Amino acid sequence: MPDTVTARYRARDGSEHLVSVRRTREGRWRISDITDRETRIVEELAGIDDRLAQAEALARDYASEQAAYHRGDRLEDPLPRPHRYDADDTPCAA
Repeated sequence: MPDTVTARYRARDGSEHLVSVRRTREGRWRISDITDRETRIVEELAGIDDRLAQAEALARDYASEQAAYHRGDRLEDPLPRPHRYDADDTPCAA
């Protein structure tokens, strides 16, 4: 099944983001945030009872929350980037 653009939003830097839903080879619904530079996986629904309508609703909600964040109506990014540790900032077990 080809990607379906379910929603879109514009970031603060002016870049357009397309939020798509597609089915993986394993039969899961994957929601992706796509720009000209990168594709980020937002969520992958792994339940056997998950349906396209659920994935599309999640994609629309994600795009709405991202749009609010980029307008300044929301303080935190709904999908923050993972923290990358520097060599001297490596976490340790206590």
